[in-house]
Amino acid sequence: MQTQAKFNQGIGFGVEIETVGYASHSAIARALSDAGIPTVAPGYTHATMFTWKVVPDGSLGRGGAEIVSPILYGEDGLNQITLVAETLKAIGQRVNESTGLHVHHDARDMTATQLKSVLYLYAKAQSVTATLLPTRVNRNWCRDINLSEAGRIGKDIKAVS
Repeated sequence: MQTQAKFNQGIGFGVEIETVGYASHSAIARALSDAGIPTVAPGYTHATMFTWKVVPDGSLGRGGAEIVSPILYGEDGLNQITLVAETLKAIGQRVNESTGLHVHHDARDMTATQLKSVLYLYAKAQSVTATLLPTRVNRNWCRDINLSEAGRIGKDIKAVS
C-alpha cells in the first residue's frame, strides 16, 4: 500500500517558471492578473515581491520570460501555480529544452544536519533526475553536484551553522 505524504501547509516555497513565446512581459503580467493572479512586470530585478512578477532571464534569450512567484504556502500556493501554468499555456507561452522550473523551499528552521542530508540526497539522486531533463544536464545554467562536492559543501554548512 502506498503512503500519501503530508504537505506541510506552514513551510513557504516559491517557483520560477521559465517560458518562451511571443507575449511581452507586460502582456504576460496582464494575462495573469486578469486570471486572478496579481502580477507585475518590473524589468530585471531580484527583489522579493508580494505579487508574482515577470522578469527577463539571461539563459533564455529573446522571447524568454521568467515568471517568479511570491512566497507561497500550502494548497493555495499549489493552486496558484496551476492557474499560472494554465494561463501561460492559453496565451501561447511554451517550454522547450532551454527552459526550466526552479523550486525554492524555506529552510530557515532546518538544522545543519538536516541541510546536509538534503544536499547528500540531492547529489545521490543526480543520475535519476538527469534522465528527466537530459538536455539540461551540465549546461551553463545547470550543473550536477557530485558526492565529493556535497561533502565539501557539507563541511561549509557546519562551519556557518
